[in-house]
Amino acid sequence: MATYGFGDSASTYVAVRILGLREGNPFVARLLESSGFEGLVAAKVAALCVLYGLYAASSLFATDRQRLFVPAFLSLLGAALVVVNLWVVFHAYMG
Repeated sequence: MATYGFGDSASTYVAVRILGLREGNPFVARLLESSGFEGLVAAKVAALCVLYGLYAASSLFATDRQRLFVPAFLSLLGAALVVVNLWVVFHAYMG
């Protein structure tokens, strides 16, 4: 979950705020325009809370093995988002 919460947020911050690149996700771009980076962090915290609630509630209907889907999904999603952000930064400056 660190890749989603911290990795994607940090790489987005570096790409958009420090390097001046444009956010490619229209939803995130609007969020950054209207609420700044703080709004993005708040949205990520809200998403993590909802997903934690789903994870906690899944104990009522899922096996322990099935419950691992939520944190595994978040970890893989975060890793993919970090890779995409790094790819965009690399190609913006190297290619």
